[in-house]
Amino acid sequence: VSIASLIAKQQDTMQFDDNKIYKSIDKLRNMTLQDPNVFYPQMKEILSQCGVALVSLPSLKNSNINGVVKWIDNGKVMMALNTRGAYNDKFWYSFFHELKHVLQKAKRKMIVNQENKIEDSVLESEADTFAKETLIPSKYINELKYFDEESILDLASKLSIHPGIVVGRLQKEKRIAYSKYNYLKCKYEISINR
Repeated sequence: VSIASLIAKQQDTMQFDDNKIYKSIDKLRNMTLQDPNVFYPQMKEILSQCGVALVSLPSLKNSNINGVVKWIDNGKVMMALNTRGAYNDKFWYSFFHELKHVLQKAKRKMIVNQENKIEDSVLESEADTFAKETLIPSKYINELKYFDEESILDLASKLSIHPGIVVGRLQKEKRIAYSKYNYLKCKYEISINR
């Protein structure tokens, strides 16, 4: 985390502006259909304009850390994402989860999203809900009658979102087995030096 903070401090950003973030959410969400080489530089620039320094962390063995949000000062916040197991469903869920933590403005806390560990259940629950609903509003998941490939592809097309994200949501909610439709997901290679 200290290395990520140093990197974030060196990044030029505008003053923090949560209104700009809210206005950028749809644009960021639409990036789920793009290759990381295309979306990641754009994502970093959009967040920079909002006062958020985006840092990509390497996979740290046995750390189970997916993301960290830390306020550098009142005008700048760091959002660091781990590229560990960066399948697109997990990446985008973690991204929007951490983005909610940024919007919560818990300036006196460093929020660490760690698998199987809950730091603050209210903040975490809000972030989980925000990530799920931003990517796929529950009403669409609940309207699915079949959990087959055709239904998944249809829903993804309807929502203009990558089908791997639909698969990840269905797996997480135990509507399909973790072994099903993984070929619809994409594995990202995101350089930590970008």
